[in-house]
Amino acid sequence: MPGVANKDEPKTGAMVSLDRQSMASSPVTERLRVLITDDNTINRKLLRVVLEAENQVVLEADNGISALQLLEQTQVDAIISDILMPEMDGYRLCYEIRKNPKLRTLPFIVYTASYTSPSDEKVALQFGVDKFLRKPASSEEIVKSLHEVLASAKLRARDDVQIPEEAEAMREYNQVLVRKLEDTIVDLSEANKSLAERSALAEFVATISTTLAEANGLREMLQRCCDAVVEHLGSAFARIWTLNEEKNLLEPQASSGMYTHIDWGHARVPVGQFEIGLVASERKPHLTNTVIGDPRVHDQEWAKREGLVAFAGYPLLIGDQLVGVMATFARKPFGQNTLDAMGSVARSIAVGIQRQLVEAEVNQNLDRIRALHEIDLAITSTLDLPTVLNVLLEKIDIFLPFPAATTIRLFNPVTGRFENTACRNLDEQEWKPGSGRGTGQLSSEFLKTKRPVIIPDIQTDPQKKTSEFFRKHGFVSYLGVPLIAKGNAVGILGFYTKEPHEFTQQEIDFLTTLAGQAAVAIHNARLYEETERRRREAEELARVARSLTENLDPTVVGERILTSVRDLFGVQGSTLRLRQADGSFQRLASSGDVFSQTSEGDTVPSGVGLTGRAIAEGNPVWSPDILNDAEIGLTAEMRDYQLRSGNRSMIIAPLRSHEKLIGTLALSDRTGRTFTDNEVALLQAFADQAALALENAQLYEQTERQLRRIEALREIEKSITSTLDLSTVLNVLMEKLDI
Repeated sequence: MPGVANKDEPKTGAMVSLDRQSMASSPVTERLRVLITDDNTINRKLLRVVLEAENQVVLEADNGISALQLLEQTQVDAIISDILMPEMDGYRLCYEIRKNPKLRTLPFIVYTASYTSPSDEKVALQFGVDKFLRKPASSEEIVKSLHEVLASAKLRARDDVQIPEEAEAMREYNQVLVRKLEDTIVDLSEANKSLAERSALAEFVATISTTLAEANGLREMLQRCCDAVVEHLGSAFARIWTLNEEKNLLEPQASSGMYTHIDWGHARVPVGQFEIGLVASERKPHLTNTVIGDPRVHDQEWAKREGLVAFAGYPLLIGDQLVGVMATFARKPFGQNTLDAMGSVARSIAVGIQRQLVEAEVNQNLDRIRALHEIDLAITSTLDLPTVLNVLLEKIDIFLPFPAATTIRLFNPVTGRFENTACRNLDEQEWKPGSGRGTGQLSSEFLKTKRPVIIPDIQTDPQKKTSEFFRKHGFVSYLGVPLIAKGNAVGILGFYTKEPHEFTQQEIDFLTTLAGQAAVAIHNARLYEETERRRREAEELARVARSLTENLDPTVVGERILTSVRDLFGVQGSTLRLRQADGSFQRLASSGDVFSQTSEGDTVPSGVGLTGRAIAEGNPVWSPDILNDAEIGLTAEMRDYQLRSGNRSMIIAPLRSHEKLIGTLALSDRTGRTFTDNEVALLQAFADQAALALENAQLYEQTERQLRRIEALREIEKSITSTLDLSTVLNVLMEKLDI
């Protein structure tokens, strides 16, 4: 009956330990012939080395049938045989030898790696095996066993060998085969299970590797990794956090399984708190297949309710540097192979995170450089300040997605206030009236520190630094960046969001750089604006000078003065008054929206109102609100008339010619308007030219009047001398008296 061979046995693993010292001390002196029967070539070679070192002659066969055929042709002194072989196994070989009268006493050693149990040994001995050795055995043990069976064979008579009955032998043999078959089936089942597990884990690792290589962006990469953990490992859910070093927080990036959201109540985990934070702080995995009762799993009721059994949390490390944490819960225990696979991919994911972060930072820096370059080109392509501000806001809106609104407030050195100048995504008509209401706490902070100011939540800010306008419109987070040029704050660049936004240091650095560029552009635009203003002023003064000398009629000159000054200063109204002999100031001309200061309309008494201050100080004086200026004395009548005017901002310059006060030039504009030192100086220069023109016109008018009188006297004289008629003389005198 042929033997049963199981080729899944690891034959090549049955090695022999070669002990040269034991072989050298062997007591055998005559050469013996030993037959080695084994279907594994390597095993036969190893035994040959051992036996030939003992000066033995070695014969080989690869199965039981070959061994029997060899025994029919030659004589051997002993057999060393494996059990599991094709065609005829070791059990059957031994049985056939013991049945053969010529071979019955032949020493037989079993050397096996497959049949190693005590019951296997018992059956072998029942079949007539002399020695049962389990692989691997040392060379010393092999040689010693050979000596023992040879010595026993010399003392044993042929008839002493017990041959089992064939039926009994076959029964025992079949039981061994059945048992071995059952063991093999179990082994195959375990092997298949292990193979399936290894295949699943290999696919899991391959999926992670592919994801890390192909994913576009950090969130996508980590989400696909979480999906792979749930899909391939059967986890209930999996999550991955990345470390925010600045805040020492673990921020969720991906979640898969029973929970897919990453914005739950305690999404951000402080390092060192809860099971996830402890994995991060300790920088070593936390692995358990007994979630219930694990003190590090703080929500035991939730774990029981969800039927969770196992937890695995791995720090994502690059050397000693922590970049995040990967964690997963499961409803069945994790095997060691699964844990090893997760540990392996955790290292790969850490590298992937680091690569994504570096790539994102590089791309972000490139984008910011391009944005700064484009913004710089845009805002330096013009010197018109409103255009500069509008282009700046437009480019910010393109390159920065998070602000819901952006504002620019420029500092007015005359008033010492930041004034609302330009905005984006706001109702400008509603926002701008807030300009010039005071420096305020926030503005004072900018002037003092010249550093960015962050308000995480405008709505709940206890210091109430921002205006009610932004709270009313639902803005939440605020970042204000000072515009610094030549060491001075020229303005504030403000960013507002309608969702809570934590401004990162990278964002603040970028916006500070942007603000620096903008400040330079604004400074240059203001310089250009100032230069252009002075050029226009000079041209206007020259034009006015020419215009005022083109006509010598005082009324016409006065009207031209007022038209020119309104255009030059952009005011609502202007009034020219000349000093009278009694010291009062009578209106010569007016232009625009002008309210009289007195009931008489044309005359202002000497020493009262803003006129009195201008005359007393000898310089232009102004007030943003003449009605509420405590330093300006107004009569009840003047105050009543002033209430009717919406233009309560006034400036008055004295008109002097040759150190002689001849009148005043007054400008009026919207309440609250301020006048810069340059505007005050310009008005005085204009007033000096106007005074000269008026004086010339007055001199011309006086000269013309004198000439007319002389001509009248000449005609009277001529009439008197040409007639002696009294009535005629009287008529001529009456006619010329008006002259």
